[in-house]
Amino acid sequence: MKYLKYVYVLLVVIMAIAVVYKIINFEPEVPESLNVVINTSSNEWYKYSDLENASENVVVAGSAEGPIDISDKLKEHWYSGIITKIEDNTIYFYDDFKTKHYALKIKDDYKFVSLRTNEDVAVKDIKEGYYIDTFSYYNQDVFGIASNITGEALKQEIFKNLALNGQNASGIVASPSIESIDIINSNKAIIKVSVQDIYSENLENDESFEFEFILNEKTEIKSKGGGAHSIETLNNALHDFIDLRIDPNTINDERPVLTGFYSSDS
Repeated sequence: MKYLKYVYVLLVVIMAIAVVYKIINFEPEVPESLNVVINTSSNEWYKYSDLENASENVVVAGSAEGPIDISDKLKEHWYSGIITKIEDNTIYFYDDFKTKHYALKIKDDYKFVSLRTNEDVAVKDIKEGYYIDTFSYYNQDVFGIASNITGEALKQEIFKNLALNGQNASGIVASPSIESIDIINSNKAIIKVSVQDIYSENLENDESFEFEFILNEKTEIKSKGGGAHSIETLNNALHDFIDLRIDPNTINDERPVLTGFYSSDS
């Protein structure tokens, strides 16, 4: 029996050595969907949020085979992201999480429109750093493009987006928040709203723009909880996010008139 004790000790030592060996040589498998890069010189791992601290020798996980050609997959899936390069009649872009790199070959019959204004966009005017969204092609056979612009040019595109009343290729409209409400009388009020670009996060632009609108006796006023339902009750919607409907006959006015005002009651 005393020899059996030594056998047990020997087995424990062997198992401990095996565990230590496994730990030293462990290399984690990184799922393709994770926002991870590997430093090829030191085998260190980084999240995309830490890329500024990473060295130059980094590659996107799962990108060794190069960009994924999506030219024949546009009716099967929805792709979007920031354009990194346009070369040889091909648009290259990363997905919104920067985990996959795509290549889209441009065909002669492709149509591109502005995601904000619905206006046609010529291929020659599409640039690196713009945002591309294939969702509208998936539904309506057009590609959406959001230009990477700032200042007054961006403000004008945001206003045009609001004036479309949701009738644009993406169907997405900027959501204004109320800054102030000036009730003139029971038939008229002036509201000031602030708006950010729908694609501000994608394009890394946190600019906010202010607009003023008039509500009158013909404006339909509704709120989710019923707190705002008339001009006299508009203050119940102060600081809410709202959905606006602009009278197309007044879009060139200093203060366009709203035909609809819909509040979130947030």
